[in-house]
Amino acid sequence: MSNDTARFTKGSVLRHVISMTSMSSVGLMAIFFVDFVDIYFLSLLGEVEIAASVGYAGSILFITTALCIGLSIGVGALTARAVGAEREDDAKRYFVHCLIVSSIITIVVSILVFLTKDTALSMLGAKGLAKDLGHTYLNIMLFSVPIIACAMLCMATLRAYAEGGLSMMATIVGGVVNAILDPILIFGFDLDVAGAAWASPISRAAVLITALIPLQKRYKVLRLPDWTLFIADCRLS
Repeated sequence: MSNDTARFTKGSVLRHVISMTSMSSVGLMAIFFVDFVDIYFLSLLGEVEIAASVGYAGSILFITTALCIGLSIGVGALTARAVGAEREDDAKRYFVHCLIVSSIITIVVSILVFLTKDTALSMLGAKGLAKDLGHTYLNIMLFSVPIIACAMLCMATLRAYAEGGLSMMATIVGGVVNAILDPILIFGFDLDVAGAAWASPISRAAVLITALIPLQKRYKVLRLPDWTLFIADCRLS
């Protein structure tokens, strides 16, 4: 790994902190902007139950989003440390192994949320049509949780390589895709809540693609997992 790659080992620490924090903040806001866009367009339908259903479902999905953020922090810490120490193989291995672990964890959590969503919606006070539509929204959104988890891991790894701009751009692309698809699916195809729900997995896939392509092109992070070190790396993460 060239000295130019470990950029955080040189220059002003304050400048690095301000630069990366600002770009990470914009990216994080773009992720939650998707929920705002969904509620806004659905509110234009003029039915309280439709907008309320996304609010109820969003409260449950916030747990999965928080989990994804936590997992991305772990991979970011591991890969950044390896990049700073100029240990290229370790950085790539950590990324791949964390990708596998995060996918497994988010799939399991998504299944658990799917199985308990009726109880969760009832505990939040959802009733009648709002509850039924909340089920519809969650059924579509939950399968995309591993997608956004992998996307966040890619973005965290980009930040570890000091590519904060590319990481931020990935979330912005996702927000733009969602903002474009929402009115098309909700009003053009008359899908209502289902339309808003389907726009989100597509936008999450756009985030993953936008983050992974430059990450792989510039740093060649994708590789076969090293199963002999997999368990040890899981303990680190």
